[in-house]
Amino acid sequence: MTQTAAALSTDRAFNIHELPSTTTLFVSGSTAETPKSSARQEFADGTFYRSESQLQYDDKLKVSFSVKETYRAHFILIKGLLEFHRPPGFVFSYNTQDGTFDVATASAGVSQPLEGLNKFLRKVAAWLDQEISFKRQLKEMMSFEREYRAKLAKVYAGGDGFTLIRAS
Repeated sequence: MTQTAAALSTDRAFNIHELPSTTTLFVSGSTAETPKSSARQEFADGTFYRSESQLQYDDKLKVSFSVKETYRAHFILIKGLLEFHRPPGFVFSYNTQDGTFDVATASAGVSQPLEGLNKFLRKVAAWLDQEISFKRQLKEMMSFEREYRAKLAKVYAGGDGFTLIRAS
């Protein structure tokens, strides 16, 4: 029991490596050192999301994101866009209460697994802004039409029973 406790107290027992990034956690089941190209991958924040953490385990990668406060009201729309356009290699999970989502992918055979995800999320950001803009314009058009119909009804209601006929 004492030998087990001594072995577990060393960094080598868990194959833990010091990394320059504090938000990335790599766990490896093998004794081989983690490749330097994987350790240097950084994920930039986007317009509607913020990268919270990364976890790499053997050939699997999981990245956690939180939706920024300005886009939190559109979380369902974000979820719909992510799922509707989702590439086959990505698996998404969502927490609507916290406004977070996770992306899991297999990074085997891919030199930069985050590049594909980053490109996809940039596309989703563009689609999201287009959808929000369309929604705002549609509400304005509907409001204008309601006002127009109300004014038209008021004009016709004030006619005091006269009718318009075609002059020949």
